[in-house]
Amino acid sequence: MKNIKILTILMAASMLASCSKAPDTTKKTTAERETTTTTTTAEETTFSETTEATTTTAATTTATTSVISTWEGTHVDGFYGEWHRTNTHSSINGTITIDEVNEDNLHFVGEFQFFYHLGDAEGEAYFISENEAVYEDERGTITFTLEDGELSLVSEGNPGYMGNRVTADGTYVIGEPAYTNRNVIAETFPNGENEEISEMLGEISDEVFLTPTYIGIVTEEDVTLSDGTSARHIECYVPTDTAGYDIIITEDGMIYFLSYGSAFVTNDTDYTSRELPAYTA
Repeated sequence: MKNIKILTILMAASMLASCSKAPDTTKKTTAERETTTTTTTAEETTFSETTEATTTTAATTTATTSVISTWEGTHVDGFYGEWHRTNTHSSINGTITIDEVNEDNLHFVGEFQFFYHLGDAEGEAYFISENEAVYEDERGTITFTLEDGELSLVSEGNPGYMGNRVTADGTYVIGEPAYTNRNVIAETFPNGENEEISEMLGEISDEVFLTPTYIGIVTEEDVTLSDGTSARHIECYVPTDTAGYDIIITEDGMIYFLSYGSAFVTNDTDYTSRELPAYTA
């Protein structure tokens, strides 16, 4: 009987010991769960923030390009080819080569000139209507408009790599362009005075007379010399350069040529000055 009591006491003690350990085990499991939950929540928050950031970036990128790519439709044919600026001075020329035309854009390479200043632009122009496409960079835009077989370019800002009065603006054609100064020699010297001037100038004729005439701006006006003689005053200058000249040609064929570099010649054997005769417009 004594042994049974001892056994009973031992079993009770064992059960009490077992019960006293259970709360510790449960408490540790709860802590682990809290740690796991906290970690998971942090990971979910990070993922959520990353997702939102990615979405924002994508939206920003789309907004940047959607300015000129939202139009949906079918553009006209005829953009492809090499285009030359026309109805302009030959020293204010430009060439646009459109070498790829896709459903939503065209790729072009452009080279432009303003006398001795050069510029260029290259990239994709996105269609905004059936016959219009727009190129845009951080400096400005170029709008391409195709109509009646001619390509018109209009710039805003300073797109591409240009400046110093170089621009893409103008009307372009495929084939031979029309230059306003194409017949400048014949139109300015209808009586062949250019040949006499070249002969008087000799070896410097190309440098001080012919080259400036071909690449520069030539203007003329009717004037009257101080002795009452009627004459023509012809002026040539080259923007972006120091080349140029002034000429007085009288109605009786006297020629007085003075270059911007001070070279002076005349066929008037009685004239002793190295300056142009005085005149009034």
